Amino acid sequence: MLMRNLTSGSPDDVIEKRMRCEQLGADEFEYHASMRFWRTDRKRYFELFCSEVLHGFQKNR
Repeated sequence: MLMRNLTSGSPDDVIEKRMRCEQLGADEFEYHASMRFWRTDRKRYFELFCSEVLHGFQKNR
């Protein structure tokens, strides 16, 4: 159940999971990168999120 609800995976997976949450009534999304990752990795993950996922939040509204 945990993996089904985590917003991880491919960009399309994350967009799809976000859409399911929105259908259930969620109106906010929180991005979190674990502190166990190096700062450079967290920055790279955030940049990937912005370039590959964030656009999907807009086009599906």
